[in-house]
Amino acid sequence: MKPPILEENKHSVVAVEFNTGIVLKTDFERHIGQGEAFHIFENLELAIKFVDKKIMEDSDLQLSIYNNKGEYLFTKDKNGKT
Repeated sequence: MKPPILEENKHSVVAVEFNTGIVLKTDFERHIGQGEAFHIFENLELAIKFVDKKIMEDSDLQLSIYNNKGEYLFTKDKNGKT
């Protein structure tokens, strides 16, 4: 699954189940080929706030952030940032 190409300064986030690696849709149900998997944010700060909030709510999530060009930036989970 490829991250979207976005307007300048926007970022995308994809969530997966920590233990299984299964990609989740934006409603946090398992992605089985249909539905949107990437959350879109106006800037990196908003993306990071979202990631931090979701990990606090559910420690079984692992979230990855991508820049506007679809380039991987980092992943964060209950163990911290990788």
